[in-house]
Amino acid sequence: MAQSINLLPRITEAQARKEVYKKKINITSIAALLAVALIFLSLFAYQLFLQTSRSRVDRQSQNIEEEISSQKEKEISQRALIDKLDQIDSLLGSAIPNASAVANISDIAKKSGNISISQVSIQSDGDVTFGGVATDSKKIEKLINELISSEERGIFGAITLQNLSREEDEPYNFTITMDFLLKGLKSNEN
Repeated sequence: MAQSINLLPRITEAQARKEVYKKKINITSIAALLAVALIFLSLFAYQLFLQTSRSRVDRQSQNIEEEISSQKEKEISQRALIDKLDQIDSLLGSAIPNASAVANISDIAKKSGNISISQVSIQSDGDVTFGGVATDSKKIEKLINELISSEERGIFGAITLQNLSREEDEPYNFTITMDFLLKGLKSNEN
């Protein structure tokens, strides 16, 4: 008779269930540990990404700051030039165009007849004094009428006959003062 010898102890059902639960708990624990390790690894990778991004942004901002600093002198020069141009523009806008005043006086004298202009003085505020010689009083009258019509056109204003004299058998000598109303050396074609 052969009897079988079972060298393995009998495992009860309760012990078998215990073993199954142990395996499940071990697998769950390992999975949880892996999940925690994965979370820590993700946090570490995210922190590394943030540090590299921050260092890249710092480098870019430092490069931009250096570029702006290098342009500082140019900006200062440009602003100084703009200020000077504004001053020049203001001066050109308010300056008296002497050549235009003399040309207008010359044109008016030609229209008036045989009048010779002997001197012209133009002040910085636009006051004009000019003197000349006319052969008769009709030509002086025509000159004054032309000046008055130029006042209506906005060229001259506040016209005053300062001096009118004549010696026997001599032409009339006169001096006229007035305001030259046109201002500015540049054209206003804006």
